[in-house]
Amino acid sequence: SKHTVLVRSDGEAVACGENRWGQCTVPPLPEGLTYSIPSHLRTDVVITLHPGRTGPSDVEVKCIGMSGAEVAALKFSPEHDRPLLFAARSATAEKLGLPVGKVQLVLPDGTLLPGSRDATPLPDIVGPILERAA
Repeated sequence: SKHTVLVRSDGEAVACGENRWGQCTVPPLPEGLTYSIPSHLRTDVVITLHPGRTGPSDVEVKCIGMSGAEVAALKFSPEHDRPLLFAARSATAEKLGLPVGKVQLVLPDGTLLPGSRDATPLPDIVGPILERAA
């Protein structure tokens, strides 16, 4: 094949390459529909967790994609709430329409948080980062 079809982040399909028989002319979809890529064809998505304080005892963990865009955010009070790391992974996967296993979480310093740590309370993971920032 001498052409490629890509799906942009806005859901539109574009094609480039040899177009001898119009194979790069992607027909428009009916209004309200977008193209999608089957999740088994997608590579893993890397999301960086950026914790910050939103009040004296409140924490917000922003889930930031490689483009710098916020994908999801979790707000909690460590004194009262103990959400698990899995909450960040699943919230991100849901927003992106991916299986949870395709979401790779990392800390701002690049530390990978494997799925085997999903049962770890998020305050235990981000607490040291918040203490260093204080």
